[in-house]
Amino acid sequence: DTARRVEKFREKAAKQEDAAKKSKGKKVKRAVRSAKKKAEPKGSEA
Repeated sequence: DTARRVEKFREKAAKQEDAAKKSKGKKVKRAVRSAKKKAEPKGSEA
């Protein structure tokens, strides 16, 4: 019961950490998007 729960939690935490290493965060994505907007000249959204 409780021992298995702890084990499950640890496995889940390890999976999350592994995924976090591969993925970019929200801040990174936002920075990239704002950089693209600055690079484009105004009035290009058509």
